[in-house]
Amino acid sequence: MHPVDRHRAVLSMTQALMDRVESAEIPMDPRFGEAAALAEAGAELLCRHTRVLELHADRDPRTGYVATARNHIRAAAREHTVRTAPLDAFDFSRAVVGQPPDAVAARRRSGLRVGGVEPALCLAATDPDGTCRGQVFVLLCDGAAVLMHSWFDRAGARGVPSLLVDEAIAWAGRQPGTDVFDFEGSVLPGVDRFMTGFGARACAYPQLRWRRSTEPGAGAGEFG
Repeated sequence: MHPVDRHRAVLSMTQALMDRVESAEIPMDPRFGEAAALAEAGAELLCRHTRVLELHADRDPRTGYVATARNHIRAAAREHTVRTAPLDAFDFSRAVVGQPPDAVAARRRSGLRVGGVEPALCLAATDPDGTCRGQVFVLLCDGAAVLMHSWFDRAGARGVPSLLVDEAIAWAGRQPGTDVFDFEGSVLPGVDRFMTGFGARACAYPQLRWRRSTEPGAGAGEFG
């Protein structure tokens, strides 16, 4: 598609969205390149970042892991077994922290609905007595494996989060046409550092924010 046509298409879709909803907050794909069209439609754009790991058929992604990550994976693997679990077995109440039950239920419905349309994976790490010590929920979409949700039990052995992410990356690398593992990013410095341990690089993306206003005047549809 020519850049002129792409810009017009994104502008038209954004305006159609604004005609149909009262508010919107949408994180865009890091590969999305028409931020100007969103701003032209009257949306506020926030700059966010995620962490992405490029997957190559001829290269083991583990070669980019730091020593600490590799040690954590080995330690957790001695005490835990990672298996695939049904999507509806993912414990959203453990992953969505600090939110009321209604919000957790909504996140669960959304995750399972998307997981019913696109390929998705739930992995669970269990200890020798069968207790689940952590899970990840990964979605495949347009050539990217996205780490949508995760949680772990601090009572488990050291390294459970690293073990689960490592298994998810290995699974993503086996999926035809998947060339990126997207960690979804985090505003928490400790979590961001955890992601860098797998060799994931920072990647900026725009986030659209907009709400309808009853006040007249230019720009009334924007936040702020």
